[in-house]
Amino acid sequence: LWGPHVIGYSFKTNYLMAESQILQQEGAWAEVVSGYEYEMARRLGHRPSQIIYNGPYKDDQSLHLALQHRALLNVNEHDELDRIVAGVTGSDQIHEVGIRVTSDLPRLGLSRFGFSMENEEARVAVDRIAGCPNLRLVGLHSHLYGDTDDPTLYGLAAERLGRFASESLVDFQRNLKYVDLGGGYP
Repeated sequence: LWGPHVIGYSFKTNYLMAESQILQQEGAWAEVVSGYEYEMARRLGHRPSQIIYNGPYKDDQSLHLALQHRALLNVNEHDELDRIVAGVTGSDQIHEVGIRVTSDLPRLGLSRFGFSMENEEARVAVDRIAGCPNLRLVGLHSHLYGDTDDPTLYGLAAERLGRFASESLVDFQRNLKYVDLGGGYP
């Protein structure tokens, strides 16, 4: 019913579960938010292409390793995007990235993480990536709060992501490789 999909396990949620590798054996990818967790995922045998690197606290070393290894990297904010652009400029490779976007959702408000779709931050990020010959935008990421227990909010977030993609991304149906929806699913 869902078509191609992947479940990524949040390492920060429970390191012992990640270390046990039970979910990895069942096909779950690693979802990490720090350099420590990125290295942990690599040590546990996750292929870089099956590591989803999210979150606002990516240090330069792990950020550039993730780009080099072609992990699924979702850029969280403008400072991080600036560091990525500076790091890939002049490279002979094209690096694929996603961006974390946020929307003002009922009862949740606007998250302090990600690029806002309401105030054009997300559009500016899209344009900045398009203007860098060494970057290609291939994904959109939205992460709701961990205690979000209303499934209609995930539907609304997905609807807004779709609208943003269709209005803001050139040839989005061909160029987007993934939509990453995260949070504390009910």
